Amino acid sequence: MLISGAKVDTWNRNRHTPLHVAALTGNNDAVLTLKKFGAKIDSQDGEGTPLYVAARMGKKDTVLLLLRQGADFMCEVKGEAILQYLDMQIFREFLDGFIESKGNNVKSPQFMLAFKYNFLPSVKDTSYISHTDTEMHHILKISETTELRGLLKHPVISSVLFIKWHHVRRLVYFNILLYSLFLLFLTFHVVFIRNSPKEHEKQLLNESVHSESTADSSPASSSIMSEVATALLVSFLILILVKELVQLIADRTEYFSNLGNLFDASVIACTFIYLLVSHCDINRHAAAIGILLAWIDLLLLIGHLPNVSVQLSMLKKVSKTFIKFGLCYIPIIVAFGLSFNVLFRKENSVITDGTWNKVKKIFIIIFETLIMFTGEFDTKGLSFNSVPVTSHLIFLFFVLLVALTLLNLLNGLAVSDTRAITEDAEIISLVTRVKLIFKTEKIILLCQRNRFFKKIIQKYCFFLGDLPSKRLYVYPNENYKYCYVPGSERMGHMDSAITKSAISIAERNISQS
Repeated sequence: MLISGAKVDTWNRNRHTPLHVAALTGNNDAVLTLKKFGAKIDSQDGEGTPLYVAARMGKKDTVLLLLRQGADFMCEVKGEAILQYLDMQIFREFLDGFIESKGNNVKSPQFMLAFKYNFLPSVKDTSYISHTDTEMHHILKISETTELRGLLKHPVISSVLFIKWHHVRRLVYFNILLYSLFLLFLTFHVVFIRNSPKEHEKQLLNESVHSESTADSSPASSSIMSEVATALLVSFLILILVKELVQLIADRTEYFSNLGNLFDASVIACTFIYLLVSHCDINRHAAAIGILLAWIDLLLLIGHLPNVSVQLSMLKKVSKTFIKFGLCYIPIIVAFGLSFNVLFRKENSVITDGTWNKVKKIFIIIFETLIMFTGEFDTKGLSFNSVPVTSHLIFLFFVLLVALTLLNLLNGLAVSDTRAITEDAEIISLVTRVKLIFKTEKIILLCQRNRFFKKIIQKYCFFLGDLPSKRLYVYPNENYKYCYVPGSERMGHMDSAITKSAISIAERNISQS
């Protein structure tokens, strides 16, 4: 019928095309024939694309065939991503086909690996590049799909991340350097300028009767140093503020859901209050909170680096576990705190203390009970003689239940979390790298309409889907050098682990062919 001129994309009564029916039934021969006669591989009917239909029905061989024929695995159907229905083993087999080798002798200097990136989108003919059209958006979606996250270790994808990280890492390091300088001047200003003992003494003297004579006696050099430090702090604060505004513009919807961004905004707000408000108490509150959050923010910023992302993931996971389970046991802490308030309070305080003082003491003793939860006991200040036996029994019960049982339970949960993260250390590092590269490219692409910044985009946003013939060539026996055209000038050195993994896949492909 097709040879006689029948329409290849006609619809039946159920609004299915022949290609959809072939995908639904797993008829691979029909799929190949229809594709040969020009059937649209990504045509949609009421049920979605042929790939979506085959993936939902569990037709693994048909899914692999459609992927190899160029089916789009990134599109969504009725709000559902095709990726969530793809089998990881099938996708891995699909990616294996993008690694080729030239030469049979692996130890020969002429032995060459070819990484093909035909599945990546091309943006070279696009007047305006959207971040959703880039190859990193594809890889980000894979990293967000739990079942497919292991594919980030596949040499085809990990080679993309390696090359892209090589291009954007300077911007990442510059961002860390910029924030570190801001933090350095903030720390110096808080510790040595505004809240130093001399400055505090000067404020007290200025409030006294002899303020004028005291001000005149202060050295001029101290005033100059204070002005210079303040000017530098304000300058870097403005730079950090501009950077955050750019990030807010680039990611309006998810900016405030990111913990690092919330820390950035809080640090900026506290620093402004610290610099603008002259009231001593408010100033010290802002300085204390600001410098605490600023140093934690530096930890979060450094934690974006792939090499240290595992350690930060451990800290985040264990902290979440402590908070989640710790909140469940708050009633126990409150119960013991109230009981200790009754047992160990001074007898005359019941009569002399007002209502507000009683409430304050309750909160103080609950806070002290929480401190004792960590194992810090100060029994010298506790009067067991006021209510003998009962006070001893309740305190012993507290030690056994809270200080020993609950604390060891939380420690056990923390150990299990740490073990689980250690087992997935490589995946966590790669996921962190994917997010960091995607975020950096997204911010850079905001500037593409400006002629001056177009050169920056070309330098830092490198798209492997736009390579000549969409291939990257690696020479394992020439110090893992890679280039974009065979025999051309070396562009860099590929990671040895990625190369060795690719060699094993290439050898397996040869043995199976």
